[in-house]
Amino acid sequence: MKSLILLLSLMLAQNSIGQVNNPSFDDWEVIHIGQPYENPIGWTTNNMTDDFGFASTPVDKGANENDFYARVSSSAHGIDATLSGELSQMIALANLVKIEFDAQCDSLFQTGRCVVTILNRSGDEVLYVDTISTMSDSFSRYLLPVDAEWEETTDSIRLQFTAVGGFDQWDEMEDGYSIFLIDNVSAEYITASEEVTPLHDFSFFPNPTSGWIHLFSQEQMVATQIEIASLNGQIVFSGPFVNSLNLEWLTTGAYVLKLFSVSRTSNSILIKN
Repeated sequence: MKSLILLLSLMLAQNSIGQVNNPSFDDWEVIHIGQPYENPIGWTTNNMTDDFGFASTPVDKGANENDFYARVSSSAHGIDATLSGELSQMIALANLVKIEFDAQCDSLFQTGRCVVTILNRSGDEVLYVDTISTMSDSFSRYLLPVDAEWEETTDSIRLQFTAVGGFDQWDEMEDGYSIFLIDNVSAEYITASEEVTPLHDFSFFPNPTSGWIHLFSQEQMVATQIEIASLNGQIVFSGPFVNSLNLEWLTTGAYVLKLFSVSRTSNSILIKN
């Protein structure tokens, strides 16, 4: 019976492994409807050709000295602040561990902002949303939390990047414009192996927490150091390993909790409420 359970677990893991299509935006296709334009293969955008045959491409190809990336802007027909640009892809949820991507909020104007959203399969429920409202001149690596409870309501999720814009003819202060650069999107899954191993080398509770957490490292990991970082990689706490930690001072949000040993590092998502 134990062997059968192990075999079924491995089969489930193998069947649910997924990959982000065209994660580095190296592949683009030319759309020949009216005025030709390029669209990133594997991704859904709100690029379109209107009734007069003119292309409106809020998502276009950016390039640097190394490779290509997606440039998402809040524009229509090249006019700023008229349409929020959208770039998205559906990915499998089963056995999903984490989602990472490189991003840069290249330009912001008034109410414009760069938004990352995770929606359920049908797109009618927001599972996670985060806003980048600070401009930067370089890419940063971001890590998105994955909640095990999402699998109770959906079998796949839509990862969406939005450059928010808008135009208000009555109040110009409500106008908004943004440019959102995206590259190297990855989704990491539990993979099949000779043994089904635990997702993390440690456990902690409660999660979410409003204050204290209690940590337990597994036998294969003798933890020596704790680190807590924001999703954009900023370290907010670092110290020696302890079994209990008071986080009342921590700002509400999602964080990466890391444990270090002499030979390995393991991490999990911590939610502070």
